[in-house]
Amino acid sequence: MKLATFARIAKQLAIEFAAPASVAIAYTIVSESRNGNGWDLIDALAKFSSAFFLSSWLLSQVFRVAKQHRTDDHFTTIQTNLASLLEQIESRTNHLLSNITGGDSYCFLMFLELNRLRKHSDELGKATLLLQRLGQYPISELSIWIVDRDLELPEGAGVGDIAKRGKHIEIGGFARRRKVLTQSLTFDASSNEKCFDIYLSAMNGTIHQKIWVQRIEGQWLVASRVEKDGIVLLDSVDSSFPRTDDGDVAWW
Repeated sequence: MKLATFARIAKQLAIEFAAPASVAIAYTIVSESRNGNGWDLIDALAKFSSAFFLSSWLLSQVFRVAKQHRTDDHFTTIQTNLASLLEQIESRTNHLLSNITGGDSYCFLMFLELNRLRKHSDELGKATLLLQRLGQYPISELSIWIVDRDLELPEGAGVGDIAKRGKHIEIGGFARRRKVLTQSLTFDASSNEKCFDIYLSAMNGTIHQKIWVQRIEGQWLVASRVEKDGIVLLDSVDSSFPRTDDGDVAWW
């Protein structure tokens, strides 16, 4: 054993046994001083040994309990820091994934310039399409199908059958807040009313949008409802759009 190592061990032992030795010496002196027969070496050593052993044991228990408390506090701190770290990792991972998939962001369409029709025909409706995104994350792999509800569909037709008969617009990635699409929507306006189902499919799910347009006194009015998994995300209705007695739009 190296001298430096031995010196450190000896120093540590001296520190740990200093208090028990002091207590044992004090006890021995007091005890022997009260003994009327004077000091007896054997008796003094026995008293010192007993006092030293007892005080060493008591102090070791105190140190053990104190150390256990420090250890428990240390583990509690580690656990708290680890939980905080895991929350940060989860938050950053979700943020990263949301930037890839789109997270809780969604898109919907708005019909613009409906009232700027060709003067020579009241049977033709034409809408400029504005694509808008709500949410902080960009949308990935976005495709849009616009379906006229007046289309004759086979009984029991599903979303896929309906989409195949609609107008398809492929967008791909969409990081902007809004964009006027180069594609417009032309429809038969002879009945002064039209309903559309719009499906906006992206990596983070499919949005179902209902758009209902009505021409009243020569002006086109628009009502729009945006849903996902049956939950209404957004309603936008012109103030003059016809409503039920309850003040609601009679959505299909």
